[in-house]
Amino acid sequence: MKNVYRWLPLFLFLLISPELLQGGPLYQGVMNIDGKTVHIAVYGDDERKPAMVCLPFGPGSSSHYLEESLPPLFDKVLRLVFIDYYYSGRSLPSGRPLIYDRRPVEGISPGEQADLILSLMTTLGIEKFGILGHDFGAFVGARLLRKAPRRVLFFAGVSPRLDYPGELSFLTEKLYETFERSVDENSVSGLKALEQKTRLLSLRGAKRLSPEEAEILFSLLGSVPELYFYQPVDKKTQKTVRKLLKTGAFLPLHSAKDMLPYLYSSSYYNSDETIPGEKSSIPVLLLQGEHDPWFTSVGDKKEKGSACDTIPRSAFFPMLENPGAFKAALLDFLRLHHIIDR
Repeated sequence: MKNVYRWLPLFLFLLISPELLQGGPLYQGVMNIDGKTVHIAVYGDDERKPAMVCLPFGPGSSSHYLEESLPPLFDKVLRLVFIDYYYSGRSLPSGRPLIYDRRPVEGISPGEQADLILSLMTTLGIEKFGILGHDFGAFVGARLLRKAPRRVLFFAGVSPRLDYPGELSFLTEKLYETFERSVDENSVSGLKALEQKTRLLSLRGAKRLSPEEAEILFSLLGSVPELYFYQPVDKKTQKTVRKLLKTGAFLPLHSAKDMLPYLYSSSYYNSDETIPGEKSSIPVLLLQGEHDPWFTSVGDKKEKGSACDTIPRSAFFPMLENPGAFKAALLDFLRLHHIIDR
């Protein structure tokens, strides 16, 4: 019994620091690429294994949650490269925080982020690689695919938001319908809903939103939590996500209110760029959570040549909510296209 107690501190330490059991990253830290500060983490040193660039959701977020969830699933078959977008997560330039002030910030558009990632992979000596993009990460990954198709082995979009104007139009209509159901001139809440519906009228039918219009949309969204992009499917995942939020894994320094109006406006993205599909010979997989309320807005736009798979018992974070099924779906896809051995 004494021997058991002797090893108990070590067991608890490893439990708190599971990365020691997994081997931890080969490299983790900040690199200067093309004069820009970029935080990366690289797992795996076996050059015989294909590399996979892992891109997080939403501009402003960190890849920390992907770094916690993906290495245990794929470290035996893939080299993993986690990247925080420039001006996002842990890639913030010193003394220049990104706060929305109705003015564009140069160097952070999806196309510019893609250029930076290509330079980074060249610096790392990795000529060819696959892409796993979560949500907005798929949007950036699509630009990587367009810019350097010969360097991309495969493209996997998880909860992919490839059409931001369409997504925002979908969100605007859902929000309008919610306020319309609540309108009642004989109650305070009904009058408030009427006021909110009136503010939203100018956004309906808009193909692209200005930063000011996006600011209106996200301020109104704050009063309707059921329309948030992420709906947890179980309490365990909800606790995991809340814990990550507290540690600053997603938006370490800035709230969505500070950043989203500009980052989701027409000043930021170019919706006219081609998304992965029939024009590409590169294997494309789109993964969606069974309970993801937002995938329906792009689900009817499945491009020819793209494989689609639904992860059961999951929503926006399938890699956290159902890691076993998520792993199986991606590995089956990679084996099918002979990217990894059977």
